[in-house]
Amino acid sequence: MRQGRWIFPLSVIAIAWPLVGCRSSQANVDTTGAGPVAAQQHPMLAGVPVPRGFRFAPDISVGRDSGRFRYGKYAFYGSADPTTVTRFYSDHMQSAGFRLRVRDFDYGEYSLRFDSSTEECHVRVKKQGLRTRLVIDIGPRPQGTTDREAPPGVPGATT
Repeated sequence: MRQGRWIFPLSVIAIAWPLVGCRSSQANVDTTGAGPVAAQQHPMLAGVPVPRGFRFAPDISVGRDSGRFRYGKYAFYGSADPTTVTRFYSDHMQSAGFRLRVRDFDYGEYSLRFDSSTEECHVRVKKQGLRTRLVIDIGPRPQGTTDREAPPGVPGATT
């Protein structure tokens, strides 16, 4: 009889234990699909958000900030899904003063092109192994036109 007294309480604990564990771990799970909504800043990318959890890859990055102009290619690695990172940039770049101009998907890589009144920013996101690679290219916005006049004496030259 003594053994029967412990069966019911032990069965209740056995059933309730996984439920308690699931509820506490659910607080860290993103069920909205929004992913990394918090932004962090990199010193060379002031004003351009980087999803929290992405780590800078200095060995494959290059950049220069002269005060008046900045340009560079900055690489980061993280665990968020590429579509989540793409959505992050679509949502956050406008508040950073950039307008989305072009959105592409080419051979597994998402590409977003933004511009502001003074800069262009190209964001590329791709799954690389178990991680997601994020590359941010930034530089001054070209001023003037791309039209060129042909040199004198060349057929079809405008003078």
